[in-house]
Amino acid sequence: MLYFPRVFLLLLLALPQEEPAAAFRKIEDSLRAARTLSIRYSYDFHEEREGKETVVHGGEGLLLVGEGNRIHTWVDMKMGLFGSSFLLVSDGKQVRLKYAEEKRKDCPPDLREMFIAGLAKEGVFLDTSILMLMDLAGKPGEGLPRLGVTEIREGKADGEARGLVLTVKAGRARTIELWYDPKTQRPLRRRLQTHPGRFIVERYTEWTVDAEIPAETFALDAKRSGPAAPPVPELTGAELSSGYIRAKIGVARELKKGGQDEKAVAALEEVILTFPTHERTKEALQLYREWKKD
Repeated sequence: MLYFPRVFLLLLLALPQEEPAAAFRKIEDSLRAARTLSIRYSYDFHEEREGKETVVHGGEGLLLVGEGNRIHTWVDMKMGLFGSSFLLVSDGKQVRLKYAEEKRKDCPPDLREMFIAGLAKEGVFLDTSILMLMDLAGKPGEGLPRLGVTEIREGKADGEARGLVLTVKAGRARTIELWYDPKTQRPLRRRLQTHPGRFIVERYTEWTVDAEIPAETFALDAKRSGPAAPPVPELTGAELSSGYIRAKIGVARELKKGGQDEKAVAALEEVILTFPTHERTKEALQLYREWKKD
């Protein structure tokens, strides 16, 4: 029997884990190598209020990624008594968007890459929100925004899940905490700072890689895959929602006057995403377009 000096054993145990940058590249490479992806997820939107973190709204969604820019994704959003749903289907050439109204547009050449890259960085819900806001604000679909990674460091582990902390930049620096399975390279959970004091926590409940997805799933007239969208409460069109929108726009204006531009835009985004068809949302959309130009 061989006996190793204790100091040698301690050195073996203290060997560093894989470098954070290399681990992140493996995650990206494994996602890009997948022929198809089927992912169920849930999200919560957190906001810091008076020193405490509060869940403002949340929801759940599905992302199906095929070959050649074929995408089928939906998200159901719920905020208190209010709710809305979004559906996007791409056959690789055209995109069908169903939200405030139904539209068809040419498919952005990097649509698949946006969602693949997003799974390693900002997450599915933020990418979906960006597409919704770009559409509602009347912006073209080409040149989809990218978050450039400027720093990658080791994060806190959560059980067997390994953690990474990413610093990304798109206008300003943001922080993303990502937890993933080191055996499969699949993301499990992330926490993304969207604005000062505002965060999205996204969790992945189902992962299927390289499964056969029926071609009709990506047809432009395809029905939503999985469960039907929940009914929109009648209260959404009542005076209560009208008063909420009016108050939220007022808050946004005050934040803008106080020089808190990012928080002002965030308040408008909340209105637009939650009440896309409401008559009063037109005012929020107009302000959103004007302030995003600043």
